[in-house]
Amino acid sequence: MKLWQYVVRRLIMLIPVVIGVTLITFTISHVIPANPARAWAGQKAPEEVVKRIAEKYHLNDPLYVQYYYYLAGLVKGDWGYSHSEHRPVIACLADYFPATFELTLWAMMIAIPLGIYLGVVSAVKRNKVPDHLSRVFALSGVSMPIFWLGLLLILVFYTYLGIFPASGRGIAPSHTYTGLYILDSILSLDFHALVDDVWHIILPSITLSYATLAVITRMTRSSMLEVLRLDYIKTAKAKGLPDRVVIYRHALRNAMIPTLTVSGLAFAGLLGGAVLTETIFSWPGMGRYAYHAISTLDFPAIMGVTFLMAVIFVIANLIVDILYAYLDPRIKLGE
Repeated sequence: MKLWQYVVRRLIMLIPVVIGVTLITFTISHVIPANPARAWAGQKAPEEVVKRIAEKYHLNDPLYVQYYYYLAGLVKGDWGYSHSEHRPVIACLADYFPATFELTLWAMMIAIPLGIYLGVVSAVKRNKVPDHLSRVFALSGVSMPIFWLGLLLILVFYTYLGIFPASGRGIAPSHTYTGLYILDSILSLDFHALVDDVWHIILPSITLSYATLAVITRMTRSSMLEVLRLDYIKTAKAKGLPDRVVIYRHALRNAMIPTLTVSGLAFAGLLGGAVLTETIFSWPGMGRYAYHAISTLDFPAIMGVTFLMAVIFVIANLIVDILYAYLDPRIKLGE
């Protein structure tokens, strides 16, 4: 199967997957024993206002009727009205998603190269001091609560040392092109905003990356140990190839396939799972928006975030599958 045929096939498969996700989430969110119309109108709102809201958004209709109206609006590009933000859901996601994407991107830029390096060193120096240190580091990353790490970093680097800011996203650049503050600061040559934005993103990106960094380290170490035992690696060493060439050109490429899977899914997961990090550092991203939507029974916002995350996960899986074929030509797409 050719690459473009595989991509088209996966994009078609995206439709039932996303519909299934929206159906499950819609059903779960609407069986909560609460009155969303009252939550949207406010506890002190007159009963007439609550009734008008319920009628306007079909809250009194059966669930399958409400779901029909939701899908119809989704196809038209109308993702609903966010009552917690008092504006359309699509406008909220357009504002909050770039902040979460930028934070996640920086977290993965820390986690992937550092995790791969530590995993390779740990495998090559097996049962030696670097391996033991790497394993302790990875174990602490997997077991350490993310909120505790974030508060600890704030305590040390903001309260005691005063190096990094504790909250916020930084200064908005003079011109906005993509919604990514750091990239927009570079494009608009606003170096004052660039320095401030980089300074603000360091602590939250380290916090968000730590758990993923630990997983990538352990996965890379395990894969490298398995590959280093194979015959073709022994043959390469017997030919007299330098250790660096054997490790990074021959062994690491095959060992990267499991790591690639973890990295791709971690990136998609961090985009929607950065709630704690964004809350601790007051980062105006999609995670905080989702938390606020859940706490206020803002069903359109919950569905909008869920729909976007479903699309991101499917696209991430597609990209990972394509990279599989690049790293290992023996893998045939669609088989």
